[in-house]
Amino acid sequence: MGFTLAEGSARTLLPLSIAHLRFLVHRAHTRSRAIAILAAIVTAALIPHASGQGPGPQQLAPVEARHIGMRIWQNEGARNPKYLLWWNEGEAFASLGIGHFIWYPTAQPGRFVESFPRLLAHLEGSGVELPPWLRDAQRTGNPWPNRTAFFAAIAAHDPRTTSLRLLLERTVGEQAEFILKGLPGAHSDIVATAPHQSRATVDWRFTRLSSSPQGLYVLADYLNFKGAGTQASERYRGQGWGLLQVLLTLEPPRADTDRAWLDAFASAAERVLARRVTNAPTKRREHRWLPGWKARIRTYRIERNP
Repeated sequence: MGFTLAEGSARTLLPLSIAHLRFLVHRAHTRSRAIAILAAIVTAALIPHASGQGPGPQQLAPVEARHIGMRIWQNEGARNPKYLLWWNEGEAFASLGIGHFIWYPTAQPGRFVESFPRLLAHLEGSGVELPPWLRDAQRTGNPWPNRTAFFAAIAAHDPRTTSLRLLLERTVGEQAEFILKGLPGAHSDIVATAPHQSRATVDWRFTRLSSSPQGLYVLADYLNFKGAGTQASERYRGQGWGLLQVLLTLEPPRADTDRAWLDAFASAAERVLARRVTNAPTKRREHRWLPGWKARIRTYRIERNP
């Protein structure tokens, strides 16, 4: 994939580290092009700060955010509105929206990071009006205590589940922006959590992958799919399965091309997820999910238009 200024600067949603600047200049080929890239980067970085906003999803056009959102929805629910409201068998939480954002029942703690209330806050901040019942539930928690009650409400055409599905259907772009918005913070947390001797390596690998549109999709999708890998609670037998663990497992390709890096990431993700299944408690029967997980990882290797 050829390098363009848009792919390497304005479309990159991450804070611009020294490593990233060096990478862009290295790819620039000529001194004049390097100067032009650096000037554009500095301008793109300073303008948002002047308005009180940091570099982030506002640098991605709404149509591009929706494109990524549709791909994530395809991965999570085959772009079927039915799967915008879901609750997996054996899990203690609902999985909602294009990213199957986690929502625990009221007053029920869980080992996985809860993301749906933060999505609701993002939607409100983007000017989306929430149904009154959902504004209340945003503070109190998922009103359905378990999977049975949740699907019973859907089957009975409960007005709350109906309004929730409609909300999630019409906010695909905003949900994608929410996922992308988490990349800069995840980048910092992942580097800080990595073993000290591996931090520079992890930082570089994250930065390298973020330099192409497909790489941004891969990072955003996997982060939403299996998390950052920084939570001590998200471990089986002391081993995690998040983005940090994939970056640590990744074997750098011989060829410094976008395709080679994406293939390397996909191979590492497959190994990490297979290890998770091996380490998981037997009663969870996670092997049943592995074929679907691998199918999702295959989308990282080639571009697919929605």
